[in-house]
Amino acid sequence: CEWAEWQDWMACSKTCGGVGQQSRVRSISQDATVGGAGCAATDAQEVVPCGEQPCHVVVCVDGEWGEWNEWTICSKSCLGGFRWHSRRVAVEANR
Repeated sequence: CEWAEWQDWMACSKTCGGVGQQSRVRSISQDATVGGAGCAATDAQEVVPCGEQPCHVVVCVDGEWGEWNEWTICSKSCLGGFRWHSRRVAVEANR
């Protein structure tokens, strides 16, 4: 029995983030002659692990508040007025 050359590797079943598989195959180029040993079917395919690298990880950016503005003046001179102050977002969260 004689084997042909290996074909090219197939694409990996996973591109990242886990264990995938990729394989290649070959065929018999010449059968065994009378009295010769036949080809073992297990030699027709080769399988290896692939795709084990981590997938692209997005770095999480937390939002942040800016500094408080000054308090406003009171809305009334007496009895029940209000004041407020505010602040803006300094850094927007990305998720």
